[in-house]
Amino acid sequence: MKKVLFFFTIGLFSCQCTTKTGEESFKKGIVEIKGKSFLKDYFEIKKIYVVDSLLVTRNNRGSKKLFSVFNRKGKLLMKFGQVGQGPNDFESYTKYNNQWFHNDAGDVCIWLYERNHHRLRMVNLSKTVQSKNVNIEKEVNIPPYLNLISPYYVNFTLIVGNISNLDTQMDKVRFFNPILNKVEKKLTLLPKVKRETRDITKIQYDYNSLFVNQLCYHPSRGFVDATQAINRLDFISLDGEVTKTILGSDIDDDELYNLSHFPKRFERMVYYYTMTTTDKYVFTVYNGVDKLKNINRKNHIIRVFDWEGIEKLRLKPVEPLRTVAFDEVNSILYGVDENYDVFKYDLKNVFTKI
Repeated sequence: MKKVLFFFTIGLFSCQCTTKTGEESFKKGIVEIKGKSFLKDYFEIKKIYVVDSLLVTRNNRGSKKLFSVFNRKGKLLMKFGQVGQGPNDFESYTKYNNQWFHNDAGDVCIWLYERNHHRLRMVNLSKTVQSKNVNIEKEVNIPPYLNLISPYYVNFTLIVGNISNLDTQMDKVRFFNPILNKVEKKLTLLPKVKRETRDITKIQYDYNSLFVNQLCYHPSRGFVDATQAINRLDFISLDGEVTKTILGSDIDDDELYNLSHFPKRFERMVYYYTMTTTDKYVFTVYNGVDKLKNINRKNHIIRVFDWEGIEKLRLKPVEPLRTVAFDEVNSILYGVDENYDVFKYDLKNVFTKI
């Protein structure tokens, strides 16, 4: 259940609020949590998602099927996503961005993205589970020149996504109208950075990791964008206005930087590693301690924000989690660690207090 929007130019919207934050500014403390092993008979899980009453996992690329579907008790219902060239097959690089919805019939549908085939495909998950055969109900082609990593289908006139390699203009997010075949809006990562060179090859080689960002969407809440190598979190309204920006001490929007101000490649710090959203909260797996070249996932914490951009909670899992998902109804957190083991955390007592 997500999509994307972003407008970055400073001063354009008077409603934008920028907040400086850091480890020293959060006074509520960190809650240590320890998980219970979950789905321990399955060794191929890379990521886990809460999809309505189901759990969907993205499996490692070597798996025969890319996705598995479980009930909340951990019972395997089916696997789907065979890699191949058939009409119901998928490419190996197929991504699920946790965008799901109910169609008019009440079925749960999800969007999957095949990056090399440049298309979004809508899978009726309810019918897929019932029939034990993948049910693809819609396909949307995306022009290759957009170079999108995580596109979201907002509606038939709007697809929004972040791009894989930034050009010299440093576009961060693009808003594409497939009917007009036109990019209608571009949002910029660092609009006030002076580039000493126009050599895009050199820029991408030296600074490519600077451009990594996570983009999430909620159909009624809006969008949130987290940058991995810059301590920055942006909340965006559904109409594309940045409503709040949370900055660490490594950058200030009011200053003009040379690109060389930022450390190169693996010398850069890791901040927002991964992210997921629910109706009430934004969950970010955050580091802020390690450099990219020697990242230690034991230093990850989970920073929980509401959609107003207010930090509500910090969690410190004992397990070195790479990615998380949250069942908001039952206050259950799921996480996958660096060894691709899955853990389950009952956080009812924690979330009743915030």
